[in-house]
Amino acid sequence: MENVGTERAYKEVAEKILKLISQNGAKEGERLPSEREISNILQTSRTIIREAFIMLEIYDLVEVRKGSGIYLKSNSFGNRNFKLKNIVGLHNNDIGPFELLQARQYVESSIVSLAALHVTKADIKHLHQLLEDGQKEENDSEEYDQEFHTKIATISRNSVLVEIARGLWEQRNHSQMWSKLHTHVTDKRLDKLWIEDHKNILYALQRKNAEEARIAMWEHLENVKENLFKLSDTSAPDFDGYLFI
Repeated sequence: MENVGTERAYKEVAEKILKLISQNGAKEGERLPSEREISNILQTSRTIIREAFIMLEIYDLVEVRKGSGIYLKSNSFGNRNFKLKNIVGLHNNDIGPFELLQARQYVESSIVSLAALHVTKADIKHLHQLLEDGQKEENDSEEYDQEFHTKIATISRNSVLVEIARGLWEQRNHSQMWSKLHTHVTDKRLDKLWIEDHKNILYALQRKNAEEARIAMWEHLENVKENLFKLSDTSAPDFDGYLFI
């Protein structure tokens, strides 16, 4: 990931995108270059470009149209002194969803490997119950997803790691960026995929196999990243606008 100091990477890239748009004299309603093209121009990863566009849409500067692309909605930033920090309501500390998932991937895969060394029969029973309850129609699968992950942190028997894990979930739950990305994911097939991933993690814990548990958690969060990225790809022929409604 690019080194952008203390500034969120997607925010710095978003300002570069706006500068690029301004230099090219784009008009309101005009279709913008594709994400891939901008990624090549700015020499920046597509995940950060994706996060930048999510933020620009949140603040009503661009519009993503189903099966068509990204369009300029407002050129109010044409002023060369324009700064994103001047937008009313902008949360300066909001974390990009893919950056957050990357952090969780490293942290939680380490946590679960430690949990495998301390897990008890009672812990396994609790995790089984969470998986079972999370699949019931009347229950909020999101709530049980969080409880499953934070329970694993408590199984590690390390209070510092528990606080770190809970802190990452708090960042997620209060993130405008995450809400924009995740609220519109309506493909229920993903729920089944996450359940299978959780089962793999649970089975590794049940066997007290630290390395197997670490790999299972890493692969689970990699699946989350890949699927959310795929669903929000406007250049894909089957893009359905789930994440940009």
